[in-house]
Amino acid sequence: AGRTLGIARWEPWDEPDITDAGESDLAAFSPAEYAQFFLVVSSALRAVVPSLQVGGPSVSNAAALPSYLGALLDAGGTPDYIAFHAYEVDRDESDEAGFQSAEALGPAVEAARAMLDVPVVVGEINADGEAEPRNRDAYSLAFLPVADLALVRVAADSVVRWEALEEDF
Repeated sequence: AGRTLGIARWEPWDEPDITDAGESDLAAFSPAEYAQFFLVVSSALRAVVPSLQVGGPSVSNAAALPSYLGALLDAGGTPDYIAFHAYEVDRDESDEAGFQSAEALGPAVEAARAMLDVPVVVGEINADGEAEPRNRDAYSLAFLPVADLALVRVAADSVVRWEALEEDF
């Protein structure tokens, strides 16, 4: 015990609200299941690395954040920071819907902070969650500044852009 292993932050599980195939109707964990998972894993991690900051729930989009964060808090989980990803737009949605989703990121951060007053980290963001040309077109060039501005306005603590370029990613 008492090791750091050079690791400062850890987020148990990546996008528990979807499957590896990206299907939201077949979540890897329900909110309650994720909460129990978080409790067990964060306790074990902190036993080995007491200084470790453990964040979550790392859901795939802001719409899933209230239910997963709420279940986590109801179960007694206390993440050191709130983490979520911002893949808000399906490729079939209009550009207008995408921009509305981008602007809604600010209120999502404020709502999360109202639930738990800790830093908020947007661990992944892009115009689309798939490795599709929409991530590299004029829409993407417009979407990202709108999303970034919405997050800056509410002082999100960290934002990381994610882009998959591999065809088989």
